Amino acid sequence: TLINSLDPKINIKTLPISDSNLTGQHTTTFSEMYDLNFDSKIIDTPGINVFNTAQVTALKKRLETIGLQNATVHLVLPASLNPLEMAAMPAALAALHPSTILFTKFDETTYLGGLTNVAITSGLKVCYITDGTAVPDDIVELDASMLAEKLMRKPRLPWEREA
Repeated sequence: TLINSLDPKINIKTLPISDSNLTGQHTTTFSEMYDLNFDSKIIDTPGINVFNTAQVTALKKRLETIGLQNATVHLVLPASLNPLEMAAMPAALAALHPSTILFTKFDETTYLGGLTNVAITSGLKVCYITDGTAVPDDIVELDASMLAEKLMRKPRLPWEREA
């Protein structure tokens, strides 16, 4: 659903967005590259185990084969990912030379320790976040004041209402 919302001409088959948690469901099982309408490409890599070096190396070779070995790579991670796995992602994907991080699901987590640690230890600049389900409208540039405000909030579970 994210790729479809970035370019309306792309029409990837997806299952409906869940009414209970407002998230999409995976339906793709193979890697595919899409040309976006703003001189960018996005590669959807479902099923690739980032901790399997053979699969990451194969993806790197595929990028080289199609002439994208010098492309700018943005590492896209869900902010709600297990902090230990999140911390390992930049190293696991180092062969692809990511230069920035884009965190999705920023609005779905209250514990930002993993996100903060990954940004600091990887040395990668956090450029954008998704802060809602209305992509691309909810893709926003992360700034220090937004991060500070989120860090200073009392953590709450998703079903708890803000006071």
